[in-house]
Amino acid sequence: MISEYIIPSFTSAFLISTPMALIMYRRRALDLKGVLTAIFLLPLITLSGFQSFIIMLSFLISSSLVTFAGFSLKEARGASENKSGRSWQQVIGAGFVAVLFSFLYFLSNLYNDNYLSTALLMAYLVAVAIANADTWAAEIGSLSKNPPRLIIKPWKKVPHGVSGGVTLRGEVAAVSGSFFIGIVSLVIYLLSKAFHLSPWSNINMDILQMLCLITVFGWLGEIIDSIIGATLQVKYYCTNCNKISDKKIHRCGAKTVYLSGIKFITNEVTNIISGLVTTFLLMIYWFFI
Repeated sequence: MISEYIIPSFTSAFLISTPMALIMYRRRALDLKGVLTAIFLLPLITLSGFQSFIIMLSFLISSSLVTFAGFSLKEARGASENKSGRSWQQVIGAGFVAVLFSFLYFLSNLYNDNYLSTALLMAYLVAVAIANADTWAAEIGSLSKNPPRLIIKPWKKVPHGVSGGVTLRGEVAAVSGSFFIGIVSLVIYLLSKAFHLSPWSNINMDILQMLCLITVFGWLGEIIDSIIGATLQVKYYCTNCNKISDKKIHRCGAKTVYLSGIKFITNEVTNIISGLVTTFLLMIYWFFI
């Protein structure tokens, strides 16, 4: 059963992801190392089916679109992505948890454990929903007229682009981004069942439950990401601009000084931690509630 879809899915994903990654490089959505990392990681997603690859493409395309929306305003506020594109670390941060659960789903299929396979596939979808919710929240929230408020201290305002800061617009975007992945997943699942497309056709899910779990846990992951970003993630201070930053080198080009947080917990590590914590909570819900 596994051999029926793995080789053709992997090959198709590689043939699609390679030119797509190069286009993203030309559009400066990814830098060169980000391109190479994406070309390596994207085909691995097909361990849980070509359907999973389509879900990841939906995230990549939608997140790129919101990244470029209002770019000049975000750049002026110091909240835009680097002009050269997202780095390999950001690709890993956004995709590591998804690849992990895609691999675990593949292993569970070897033992024909359908209930566990369904749970792991849901964890994969939630991981993608978290990444999409987080990206939409950051990129659309950065366009808010009012400055973000620290999620653990709502009375405290922080600059746009600083991890842990949230806005109403950003949270609406987070829910929308998570819901978007839920809708795409639902459509792909129904098509897989209708046309008997392995391996998703072997999964039996209540479609309303699928949509709700992806949306809710995807948004929850974004909230957890913001909390970790506000409490544990490393923060620096630019003495040149008198602004807080997540980076060692501020956008003005000046070297920042350490301010707070755990130094190895960067934004990318925060993404991975929030994804693991949220999918763990999903597993608790799935097996015990």
